[in-house]
Amino acid sequence: MRRELLQYLLTLDVLEEERAEEISNKLIGGEIENTAYNRKMATPQFKLVSREQLVAIEFYWGLLADGSHAFDAMSVWYDIRVLGRRFNIPALPTIKKTKTPLARHIDLTELPTVNSHLGLRDLQNEISNKAYGGFSTYKDKGDIKKSIRYTAAESLSICDKTLDDLFFWFIHQNGWSNAQHFDIAEGVKLLLSRGVVLIRKGSIGRYEAMAKRGQYLFLLKHEYNLDNEMLSNLITENSISHQDHRNLCQVEDTPDNSLLAMSHTIALNPVQLSIFASGH
Repeated sequence: MRRELLQYLLTLDVLEEERAEEISNKLIGGEIENTAYNRKMATPQFKLVSREQLVAIEFYWGLLADGSHAFDAMSVWYDIRVLGRRFNIPALPTIKKTKTPLARHIDLTELPTVNSHLGLRDLQNEISNKAYGGFSTYKDKGDIKKSIRYTAAESLSICDKTLDDLFFWFIHQNGWSNAQHFDIAEGVKLLLSRGVVLIRKGSIGRYEAMAKRGQYLFLLKHEYNLDNEMLSNLITENSISHQDHRNLCQVEDTPDNSLLAMSHTIALNPVQLSIFASGH
């Protein structure tokens, strides 16, 4: 559903630009009066999704491994901006309000093993790519671990210069067509290693954990040919409550909707699931 929502928002942006352009052409051609109101309406009155926001969405989707290939959000943008497709909002039925389900937790070792290297580390890039290679390190339970090289900032942000390079590659250098064959994680690695997405110093371990959880569920789903409902049922059946998790980990009581709880939550309808590694 989130992909459809992005399609609707980007379509509304384009329709607003086309409306403004039509008014502008009429104003220039003398078809309408040259008034303050018409001059104002000759420019777009809103923009729902900026380029920076689009890349932030791309980064988040990639961490959750939500999509069939890399750069899924930018592919939606390409469909609308370059290929000229439009996605109009359909009539939607009224849905009864329901409470947000409480977070649940599952030990990954309780699920069938999927043999794959998970996370953001790029071994090939570390060895062969001198320009963008190298790696960063972070601590995990006292151990020093490697991850993708990244550029640090005061907070999560998008670099304007590398953002232009990204869109040029995506539009004019076959980025869109190549992305259809990239693994989801490759898109996140590129955004970090090329300095398009800047993250807070010391936060790479958190993003590494998010990527591992997302990739694990993605691979599990495809390894055993599960649809979203089947995957949700499998995890729900093998999960424990938030209270049981607190007791198991012997941590202080925290609200289910706190930042701590939310930061480890993956939303899988109808249950929100918090995935924790064995031994936490």
